[in-house]
Amino acid sequence: ILEDGHPVAGMHVLGNQIQDIYVSRARRREGLATEIVARAEAFMGRLEHSSSLTVDGKAFVESQRRTEDDDSLDL
Repeated sequence: ILEDGHPVAGMHVLGNQIQDIYVSRARRREGLATEIVARAEAFMGRLEHSSSLTVDGKAFVESQRRTEDDDSLDL
């Protein structure tokens, strides 16, 4: 994702595995990574996260799992 010609978010996928997700510090916590993954999965099918994750990456994966668990609850 570019804003004014500058990258603010992006993702690198190899096969069906997410290798990297980048979101600029100024734009974090706005749902950009979640949106990028959702759009890629709509196009490519289910993607897996790399087993080599940063601290931020682990937090992102965990937040996605919590969201998926919340979405599967029958209220």
